[in-house]
Amino acid sequence: MVKPYLYLEMLILEQSGGKTTYQQPTITLSIKESGAPPNTAYLFHISLDGHPILTNQSLSPQDSETVRQLSRSFGSLFEQSCRPEMDAGAEVALGARLFALFLASSWEKIRAAVPSGSTRFLIIASVAPE
Repeated sequence: MVKPYLYLEMLILEQSGGKTTYQQPTITLSIKESGAPPNTAYLFHISLDGHPILTNQSLSPQDSETVRQLSRSFGSLFEQSCRPEMDAGAEVALGARLFALFLASSWEKIRAAVPSGSTRFLIIASVAPE
């Protein structure tokens, strides 16, 4: 059975000159796992408002394992009996690592297509359980 897509929406607001616009471009990162252990790797596509920006990309098995470890660590925050909390430094480090792994290679292309100062939605869609 294929697991339904899990959507994690993050609102990224960038301000330029104190002005923001109301356009809401959507960046979608679609991820799936491929291969057999121990060589499983994540394959991914990036689209902007439904138009492909980067397709058929893959992380190395080592980077894929890093993503699994990040996922387990982040997921464990929600297994506590209290409200999940992560300090600001850890959030920045997590975001920077995920950005480097998935988005950095196409960021200039995305930036060129998205108006400066606009609100951007990032949707991470994955069939992987992690």
